[in-house]
Amino acid sequence: MKNRRILYLLTGFMIILLAGTVYTWTIIAKSISATYPDWTARTLSMTFTIDMMGYALGALLLLLAAIVLSFLISFAIRRPGEGKSAQY
Repeated sequence: MKNRRILYLLTGFMIILLAGTVYTWTIIAKSISATYPDWTARTLSMTFTIDMMGYALGALLLLLAAIVLSFLISFAIRRPGEGKSAQY
């Protein structure tokens, strides 16, 4: 049980870390515009749009994976007598 708590802690830390990178865009955009002065604000905003689309797509895929996983687990831990039982 103690090992699981550490796993949950590390997983939560990684999720917060990865989610926070999207919201620090204003800081990142300043350094990108300083590095590439020929990029316009429109180009930088397109980069942010693509980043947000990836963030939303990742969240959608995570939701679908959770639904499929919960569906599979519900069949794996079915109680005897519920639904179809195996014929031996």
